[in-house]
Amino acid sequence: MCGRLAQYSCRDEYFEAAGFTPKELPFDREPLGRYNVAPGTRVMLLNQRGGQLHFEPVFWGYKPDWWHRAMLINARGETAASGRMFKPLWQHGRAVVPANGWFEWVRTEEGEQPYFIYHRSRQPLYYAAIDKAPFDQDHGLEGFDIVPAENNEKTGDIPDRRAMIFWPDRVKE
Repeated sequence: MCGRLAQYSCRDEYFEAAGFTPKELPFDREPLGRYNVAPGTRVMLLNQRGGQLHFEPVFWGYKPDWWHRAMLINARGETAASGRMFKPLWQHGRAVVPANGWFEWVRTEEGEQPYFIYHRSRQPLYYAAIDKAPFDQDHGLEGFDIVPAENNEKTGDIPDRRAMIFWPDRVKE
């Protein structure tokens, strides 16, 4: 997974497709309008804390205090539940990133060509994520990572890893 996504629909579209009601989450018809969202920025994240659902902008990236390398934006689905870095997040910080699609770059003779990957019916996609709350708004050291896994579909030249995607009816589980 390359690390760019699009969140341009409104809350209503994301929530209605996943089966949420206005009583569970506040709906809003205003489009989010984010067409090229990069790591290191705030992304609208759906998570549950204290028994309550939250849909809020959260920093895309995670770097615990003991980690002295670059911030991570993805947590490998195959090892996130057991590895030192992500095990605490996996146990207590499961989240979902509703989006319209993501970008992948493929090398060509002319350079790199971006491709926008989306559902053929244009319905929202829901990426598996893990987060660390409470979020450090000032330093951006604790936020969330998207959880990619090996690509199990034939996508030609598109890389062999992609975000783990939930069907809309599985988001509430």
